Amino acid sequence: MKLLFKNIFDKAIHENVTDVHFIPNQNKVKIKFRKKAFLVTVETIETNTYKKLLTYMKYQAGLDVSKHNAAQSGRYAYKLKQLYYLRISTLPLSLGYESCVVRIIPQYFQKQQKFKVSINYSN
Repeated sequence: MKLLFKNIFDKAIHENVTDVHFIPNQNKVKIKFRKKAFLVTVETIETNTYKKLLTYMKYQAGLDVSKHNAAQSGRYAYKLKQLYYLRISTLPLSLGYESCVVRIIPQYFQKQQKFKVSINYSN
């Protein structure tokens, strides 16, 4: 599952995707990328593969892997060429599955400049 996870998110980051959606239906799960306000299907995987992938993502984000009937949210630090936070949110569906959305948040670190502050109390 680690390799599948890496392949999906490396591709998403290289394509400047903001969100990755996992949308289950009866027997397949569509993986969609949100890029510039458009949601595009990039891959379809088997439901059993998705369940394993979702368990892996929930574990990495510190979520309860045994809880499937309640919404959960967590975050995972992912490093490619720079650091990204992956904010993972799950939502139970009436089909008995969970949908999942992962927001990709790049972390831009900048050196902070020191400012000299002077206060003048005289009028």
